[in-house]
Parts: sequence; structure tokens; C-alpha cells
Amino acid sequence: MRQGQAVMGHNTYERLPEIKAPTLVMTGDADNLVPFENSKIIASRIPGAELAILKDVGHHFMFEAEDEFNRIMLDFLRRHRTKK
Repeated sequence: MRQGQAVMGHNTYERLPEIKAPTLVMTGDADNLVPFENSKIIASRIPGAELAILKDVGHHFMFEAEDEFNRIMLDFLRRHRTKK
């Protein structure tokens, strides 16, 4: 119940353009819980954000398509790691 209240009462849409960190927005195009169009909107609001849409994958994309998820995530992390 509290999760639902948090989701319904939390809105950071206007603040998304303030994000400065490299950002990857990932979703599945067969998500029945959160439409993938939402991810397109989020990515469009964050400067420089990358959008990855996994084809024929649902809400639990990191488990449904773990190889593709891992490939995309590791590529993103490698490209954006900081060197010391």
C-alpha cells in the first residue's frame, strides 16, 4: 500500500533535465505494468540520456533477457567509467 502511495504522490518530471550524470533508461517493449513510452519520455527529458528498448521483453527485463540486459549495461558502464 505504501509503495502505491509513494508512486502516486511522487513526481520529479520537471526535475529530470537537472540530471547531469550519464543516464541509461532501459525498458521492455512488452511491459504490461509500465508502458515503454514512459521510458521514451523520461529519456527525452534527461540531457544526453541513452534509451535501450528490449524487444519482446516485459517488465522484468533484467531476468527475461539477462544476456541482452548485461551486454547493454556493461557497455554503458564501460563507456562512462571514471579513470583514476
